[in-house]
Amino acid sequence: MSDHAQFDIVIDSSGIQKEYLKDLYRYRELLYFFTWRDIIVRYKQTALGILWALFRPILNMSVFALVFGKIANLPSDGVNYPLFVLAAMLPWLLFAGCVIDTSNTLVNNAAMISKVYFPRMILPISNILVNFCDFIVTLLLLFILFLFSGALTTWTIVLLPIFISLNLILCLGISLWMAAVTVRFRDFRF
Repeated sequence: MSDHAQFDIVIDSSGIQKEYLKDLYRYRELLYFFTWRDIIVRYKQTALGILWALFRPILNMSVFALVFGKIANLPSDGVNYPLFVLAAMLPWLLFAGCVIDTSNTLVNNAAMISKVYFPRMILPISNILVNFCDFIVTLLLLFILFLFSGALTTWTIVLLPIFISLNLILCLGISLWMAAVTVRFRDFRF
């Protein structure tokens, strides 16, 4: 027999997860500052400023409405076709923007990550919040357009916060995964 006894080391991972969630709460002000910093940087020295949040969806809506509404003549069941397209594209633009933008967050902030401790999840979350701010601006435009067109008349609009929350949860899950994978494989950053 050996003089060394064999021991199994068991680490309860639930405690680690709880501590990480507590750290996320403790560093919530850092999340606010990262989000605010990214919003300022995104629109700094641009002629249109926050209107860029409206420009991309409106440009996409115009192209889709022209191609699918006029050229392909696809039906929209009596709804104004550009509004129909914009309402359908907004959740996708939020998702795509979150996943694309957050895939580089850990790589772009590697110097800060290596020098200072903070929950690493804050960086992708702050980027998701920046994309969510753009989404809110465009969603307000969509509501205004729907009110002027008279198309906003159903009670199902109360389900919109649930749909947006589910979209954000999906964005968070895939974005965290993409940010982690991009650290190892730079192919995923595009």
